[in-house]
Amino acid sequence: MRVSNDYSVVKREDEFYLVNINNGDVFSINDVTLDIVTLCDRYDTVSALCDIVYGKYSGEGNYSKEELLSFVQEMINNGIIIE
Repeated sequence: MRVSNDYSVVKREDEFYLVNINNGDVFSINDVTLDIVTLCDRYDTVSALCDIVYGKYSGEGNYSKEELLSFVQEMINNGIIIE
């Protein structure tokens, strides 16, 4: 998996953004999304990626593994992440 070539992560001050370099769409992203887009090229499956991200944030209780799986699948469906 990898982030589509249409997107780039940009840091401004202490904030991170996901920018579509073709149409200029800008999305403010949180730490979880930043980890997903920076780690996705290290894992072959959505499940493996989500296991790692979930392990990092599970103590915070903000996300279930199912929510992470759904979020990554949505990023794939929207062309942000390429399988």
